[in-house]
Amino acid sequence: MGRIKTFRVFQHPAFGYQAVKVGFSWPGLFFSGIWLLLKRLWGYALVFLSITIVLSFIETGFEKDQNITGIVLILWLEIGMYIFVGVRGNDWHAANLQKRGFELIDTVQAETPGAAIGKVAKT
Repeated sequence: MGRIKTFRVFQHPAFGYQAVKVGFSWPGLFFSGIWLLLKRLWGYALVFLSITIVLSFIETGFEKDQNITGIVLILWLEIGMYIFVGVRGNDWHAANLQKRGFELIDTVQAETPGAAIGKVAKT
């Protein structure tokens, strides 16, 4: 039996239901760029991937100079970006759904997104 989580359930007239977990997004942490694209968060994905590319170029320069402090700094910045997406990602996803015409129907407790949608769809 899984843990009970809080979900915000949205409904769109043409696209049906979507459930977004309240709180930290583990997929957002581990798969940040891809996760942002899959959730149609185009602006955030563009910023994330652009910063990642810039940091990669800077890191390459530090590696050529064998600047360990610089490399560690870049590593911490990258880790911070992943954590930031994990912390804010579900809120961004919920706001994006509303911009795309989804209406917040209810906030419910459930084990899975499907179970959350099932609870709301029954009412």
